[in-house]
Amino acid sequence: MLDIAQCNDMEKVLYALGRHEGSAADWWDSYTGAHANPATITWLEFNSHLRSDHIPTGVIKLKEFLGQK
Repeated sequence: MLDIAQCNDMEKVLYALGRHEGSAADWWDSYTGAHANPATITWLEFNSHLRSDHIPTGVIKLKEFLGQK
């Protein structure tokens, strides 16, 4: 959906942040607090770290198997 809207990296990160609640929002607060320059976090970095820190590997593998991102 973000690709269709032709969002740039920063817009994708900002949109995703607006959708986070609970532990995912807490994770983001911790991640940006430890980051040298949070304003430079790219979509690739955000997506990669969110998945590795917050989504179980089994869920990611299942989604890949099903052809979902």
